[in-house]
Amino acid sequence: MLRPLLDSVVAAFPLNVKEMLALIDELSIKAGSDLEAVLDAPEATTAPASTVPFLPDDLLDARQGVFQKVLWEANRCYDNACYNACATMLRRLVEALIVEAYERHGIGTRIQNGNGDYLDFSALIGKATSEPVLRLTRNTKRVLPNVKFCGDLGAHNRMALVRKADLDRLHDGVRGAVEELSRAVAAGRA
Repeated sequence: MLRPLLDSVVAAFPLNVKEMLALIDELSIKAGSDLEAVLDAPEATTAPASTVPFLPDDLLDARQGVFQKVLWEANRCYDNACYNACATMLRRLVEALIVEAYERHGIGTRIQNGNGDYLDFSALIGKATSEPVLRLTRNTKRVLPNVKFCGDLGAHNRMALVRKADLDRLHDGVRGAVEELSRAVAAGRA
């Protein structure tokens, strides 16, 4: 990024001193801002990719390709210390599994508004936790709002970050919820 500016300074020398000084100012600003961004960036806490993913791939049915891809992305985000992204992907996965479970059971209209659009995630959680067809356990019902909170924090909050400890606290609950919701999707196929 700095090379074109340096080339312009060299080309302007010595014929156009005014242009050369303007380019040097621009170069100084650019170099300073790039250096500042590097120095202000949090230290990389990326751990080497673990052999054990945050959530195991076998939680999802092999036919659930889109969900498997989202889970894969969540695991990569966690492995690379991208905790905001991981929380957002987990939220997306859980929300999509709830919608898919309703659809597979033929009761998708229960989670749609008058225009046929799906309800927001808070309302989906409320519906899912009270839907007997899904047969969700008490633990899953308890963790769903926490998944939403962390996902929203990672995706929308300008002043706070999801931390590794936040995801680690959610781990067991979200693992169970994903497996239960995946089974609810599969049960709806019958």
